[in-house]
Amino acid sequence: MPSRESLPRNLPLLLLMAALTQFPQLIFTKVAIAAETGSFFPDNDLPPPEAPADRAYRALTTRFTDPAEILASRELTGTLRALRSIATLTPEYHRDLLRLLEDARSVDSAHLLLLLDACYFPHATLARIDTLLESLAPCAQSACQHRVARLRENRALAAEYGAFTRALLLLGLPKLEDPSLDSARALLERLFPASEPDSSDDVFSLALGAIPAIDSPDRLAFARLSAEKGAWGRMATLSREWFEHDSDRSARSFLAFAQELPQSRARDLLILDVARRIDRLSRADARAMLSLASEDPSAIAAVTLGKVGPLDGAAIASIAAGIRDSEGRDSVLFAALPFLTAPGPADARALLSQAAGGRAALASRLFSALSALSAEELVLIAHGIMEGPDREDILLQGLPYLTALTSSGARTILGATRGAALEAARFLLPRLPELTASQLAELASAMGYGPDRDRVLTLGLGHLIRVDLAGTQAMLRQAYRSHAELASALFPRLAALSAQELATLAKLAPESATREQLLLNGAAHVTSFSREGVLAVITAASERRATVAAAILARMPGLDAETLAAAAETAPNGEMRDTIIGDGIGLLTSVTPEGVALLVEKSMQHKTIVALTLLPRIPGFRGRHLALTLKACGSGMIRDQILAGALPLLPPLSGEEAKTLAAFAYENKAAVAIQLLQKVERVDAQVVADVARASPNPRTRDAIITGGLEFLTSLDTAGLVALIKAADRVAEKLATDGFRKVKDLKAEDVIEICRQFPDLDARDRLLVLSVEFVAEIDEAAITLLAVNATDRNVKKEIVRKGMARMDEAEDE
Repeated sequence: MPSRESLPRNLPLLLLMAALTQFPQLIFTKVAIAAETGSFFPDNDLPPPEAPADRAYRALTTRFTDPAEILASRELTGTLRALRSIATLTPEYHRDLLRLLEDARSVDSAHLLLLLDACYFPHATLARIDTLLESLAPCAQSACQHRVARLRENRALAAEYGAFTRALLLLGLPKLEDPSLDSARALLERLFPASEPDSSDDVFSLALGAIPAIDSPDRLAFARLSAEKGAWGRMATLSREWFEHDSDRSARSFLAFAQELPQSRARDLLILDVARRIDRLSRADARAMLSLASEDPSAIAAVTLGKVGPLDGAAIASIAAGIRDSEGRDSVLFAALPFLTAPGPADARALLSQAAGGRAALASRLFSALSALSAEELVLIAHGIMEGPDREDILLQGLPYLTALTSSGARTILGATRGAALEAARFLLPRLPELTASQLAELASAMGYGPDRDRVLTLGLGHLIRVDLAGTQAMLRQAYRSHAELASALFPRLAALSAQELATLAKLAPESATREQLLLNGAAHVTSFSREGVLAVITAASERRATVAAAILARMPGLDAETLAAAAETAPNGEMRDTIIGDGIGLLTSVTPEGVALLVEKSMQHKTIVALTLLPRIPGFRGRHLALTLKACGSGMIRDQILAGALPLLPPLSGEEAKTLAAFAYENKAAVAIQLLQKVERVDAQVVADVARASPNPRTRDAIITGGLEFLTSLDTAGLVALIKAADRVAEKLATDGFRKVKDLKAEDVIEICRQFPDLDARDRLLVLSVEFVAEIDEAAITLLAVNATDRNVKKEIVRKGMARMDEAEDE
């Protein structure tokens, strides 16, 4: 039968003219079949691919008085146009078409084609939509994307309603009056592709079941069409029949035919079936068959590779290279392993270079088959793979199969790893005998500069047999970020570590935080201390200098205030200085007055706390010690705070000590002085006066004297005179209060006291008042007091009050 392309362009017209004269039914059918290209039914009758679907159902009776006449019509073009004018995207419309077939006893190919083309979305529309989508794919403009969205929506609708083409064929094919190869091809081409494999087999079975034997070219054509429509089972059957009956049964002929078939599971099964029937295959034939596999080609490989002959790794890799799918290529490599005899490292490298996701598992199988494997050979195998996780997996897979391991080999493997350094080192390090810290540092140097170096160093810690200072330095030089962790593990294993050596090791850490952690870890293991070494450790720290200082000072035996003060002076600010002093004062093994004063002087904001913490620890703490500390304070307010806190702690004071301490008071001089006076072991008026004179302020002196007078238990004339001389505005009141306290007050005492007042009025007032307190009043005493008065009336008052006292005494 000639091909469709070889038919003349005016064939539809010629056939139509012949139909009017003779053989009407046969010619009519041929015309309809020739119209399958769409030239007989104009495309403008089809719904535009981008237009919204018409969903307003219209019954067939709106255009046809009797719908049954559709299947009897001889004017196919007009009938199709009439149907398309009422076609809607509704189940009701398509069921109307199905009902026509249900009611018909038979149907010819032309009218069955008519019903298929009358579907709202015929297969021709689907093809036009796909063509438009393909043409719009490169366009990224917004307008293009809107068109693409509408086309995709209509395509989805076409695929959904395409199921009616299958229903029409299943219903119409058993009633077909004129089955032939041409009619079967035309009908099947209008079938919408099925979404599930083999779901169109029943349609193809009906279409081809009534056809006589199919020739070789037609078998191939229908095999391709059945695959296109989803009838894969039928495709395999047709293809197998062609190979059995129409070919020379050679691999070359079969491959030429199989390449014409679309990819499918059915084609895979066909290739597998044919490969079993061929006795011998070349490498090229096996490679070609495997390259045609659409799914897992391992089953095909198991058959084809066994018919090729002896294979080495390079040959198998060459065959597998033709498989584009990486998963399929891996399955072929696994399937090929039984055909590989006495594999060596070169075979393993060749096979693994072609493997993809299954490289690790394949490597395990290959390594187990190798008779010998060195570290250098393992790295060479891994380097046959592009750099990445797979290379590392191969290295790890090969480690258990190493038959010899040297230090050089271990460095080679570690140098080839990246993210797998931890796993590789975990395997290699325990197998290196007599590992020292210096050797471990040398192995780490092969790792480049990064986290892997730290991992190797950390893993090797548990396998070290000896650690010395030089090895520790070497490991810290090779470390990336783990200096502190490594040092923490190495320090306990050092026989000795001085503070100066710790400071030197800390300088190997590149970051301040790491350096400080290293210092903290090492402080607990320092066995030799010197002031210079301790200060070197402290100054090696920055932000955490106070913490480091506390750690190293806590370990220093015999810590004194001078060393603590020197440590505090290294602080860059006052807050840190106070922290160092605050942490260190509890570590002092001895406290001296000079040391306390020194630390108080160096402190910035915590002078009071330092003083009150350390002063009680001074052996035989006395007032002079407190005075030495107060002298070191620059702030008067702080002196007051220290005095307030330290006074309760002081033992009894001497008058001189009270006088010295009172001079240091700032705001509350009077109150502090009175408290000091209360601490004096033998306080008297002279002491009170001396303490008062220590203050340059007259009011303060008055307050001190007034307060001191209150707790004096005894007072004599000399003492009262001393108080009056030291006082300012309260002198008269002191005299008045003192008259009450002086025991056995005599008139002569009163005269002595009054002499301290240059003001005569004040003297007169005191003389009058004293009459009341003179112990033994008599005429001589009254006369003496009166004679010293200035005012005549005062004299009279003294005499009157004196005589009255004498009268009272006589009455008693």
